[in-house]
Amino acid sequence: MQRTKVVLALIVFLTGFAVGFDIRDPVPSILTPESPLYASKLVEEERQINSAAIPVKRLAIYDKQIMFRINEMDAVLRKGKPDYLNCLCMSYYRTLRRNGTDLRTMYVKGKLPRETALEMQENLKAGVEKLVVIEDKAAGESRTQLKITIKRTESAIADIDRMMKGTQVEKIVSDYN
Repeated sequence: MQRTKVVLALIVFLTGFAVGFDIRDPVPSILTPESPLYASKLVEEERQINSAAIPVKRLAIYDKQIMFRINEMDAVLRKGKPDYLNCLCMSYYRTLRRNGTDLRTMYVKGKLPRETALEMQENLKAGVEKLVVIEDKAAGESRTQLKITIKRTESAIADIDRMMKGTQVEKIVSDYN
């Protein structure tokens, strides 16, 4: 079984080179929408979300995806490919929305761990800081899109803040462990 995994990983790696992976790419470690393998990445992300039956696990996945999208936004702009920014922003907004829905649902049910919400809030704040840096380097339509992205992220942070200022959030119950 282990040998099969190694062989499959090697095939995927070599396919990346065969379909145009450029070793001189200034941001080679970040897969962005212009890559032929990007669609596979999105499918895998969606599979992870769908297989996470526990909302707290989905929140962790959303948290990673939010940072992935921010890094991808930075990468496409550094690569000089701002045309991909819009699709990344749309994907980012969708993830923010899904994350917010799960947070609110858990909060209403009294099953949102305070630590989880605060960690999400801190990560979103770090995301805003990175988005501001990216926006400072951007121009034109890209800059406008990033300003909107920053506002939406700040709104998500404010939502979490309102939840945390509401009634005390109880520890997560055993059926969510």
